[in-house]
Amino acid sequence: MANKTPYEIRTELLRLAYDICIMQSQAETCKQQTEVLCTQVTAYPTSAPTTDQIIKEAEKLNEFVSRDAGGRDRPPFDPQTRYKSQNK
Repeated sequence: MANKTPYEIRTELLRLAYDICIMQSQAETCKQQTEVLCTQVTAYPTSAPTTDQIIKEAEKLNEFVSRDAGGRDRPPFDPQTRYKSQNK
């Protein structure tokens, strides 16, 4: 997990957001079927999450990981600043 590029991190966030949306869809499907049927419930979603839902979930995850331990927002990542400080 070390030394990931910002693009790799974004890809992982999108994958996590997609998984969260799928689980939420499955949970909602189960809830609806349980209320209606009160019998055997299948865990298959009735629809896939939309791109907008996935991006919204990824933005929430990004907002969370962009905060420091005190809950304050971190400054945006700047590779130029990062490498200048390492080369000194």
